[in-house]
Amino acid sequence: AYGNDKKNLSQFIQNSKNKPVISVYSSCWFDCPHLFGMNRFRDFYDWIKITYECASNNTDFIWIFRAHPGDDWYGGVTLKDLLPKKLPSHIFLLPKEFSGKSVMDLSDGLVTYHSTAAIEYASQGKPVLVADKGWYHDLDFVLYPKSRREYIELLSQNWLSKVNIKKAKLISKIF
Repeated sequence: AYGNDKKNLSQFIQNSKNKPVISVYSSCWFDCPHLFGMNRFRDFYDWIKITYECASNNTDFIWIFRAHPGDDWYGGVTLKDLLPKKLPSHIFLLPKEFSGKSVMDLSDGLVTYHSTAAIEYASQGKPVLVADKGWYHDLDFVLYPKSRREYIELLSQNWLSKVNIKKAKLISKIF
């Protein structure tokens, strides 16, 4: 439905250093944190700010931040408004033109608060790190840190290897 823009996406992020690519899927800013609440972050802005700061300091990865589609639907503050105008060379803010499939195909892992994209990534064998509890945090197909501090620590290291891909893929497909 969306075509294949993986090559263009790869050119956009200039992945010449051959580092792992981590996608960060932001939340819809006005959205409430659903029935689970938020225990580790004041709100989605607090979460994305901390995530960005950690990504800025971890140059072992290429980080691609992706806005929630609801940003276009509902207006108001967007991810672009919240991130600095000039990003470090290893961090990219994706334009909305790139399909979700091409982003997932290029990515080696996903960081999200509790997005449904986590189910899609895990079912394709991609490690997922979630920030807080949600619909699936305790089902063993995502990496669920015990605290805000552990979430921050995981972002500063290669957390991809901490996920049992075979198990995560199976459980996410069942879910």
